[in-house]
Amino acid sequence: MTNELDYFINLEYCPDCGSFSMKGSLRCPECGLFHYDLTNLPERDEPPPQPVIIEKKDLDPTLYSLNPNAILPNEIEDSEEELPDPTVNWDESNTDFRFIDEGE
Repeated sequence: MTNELDYFINLEYCPDCGSFSMKGSLRCPECGLFHYDLTNLPERDEPPPQPVIIEKKDLDPTLYSLNPNAILPNEIEDSEEELPDPTVNWDESNTDFRFIDEGE
């Protein structure tokens, strides 16, 4: 007959939240509390810095203005799809947002 408490032999509990984790784990998987004093960990060599190359696309600043005649760049040059016009004609718009009661 096996003892059901044998499941807890290789486990330890977090003193902060009480969840169980494997013995020797550096952090609690539930609350993230460190179980060890980090000053006692061995020093590691810092990896050498590597240059990060970011390719920037040439963007036309008129795409972000209110110019309705701006030409949109094709993201996929091989595609022959027509892109919808993202501009909206606001010539006939109104800025009067009052609610008018019909009873008045």
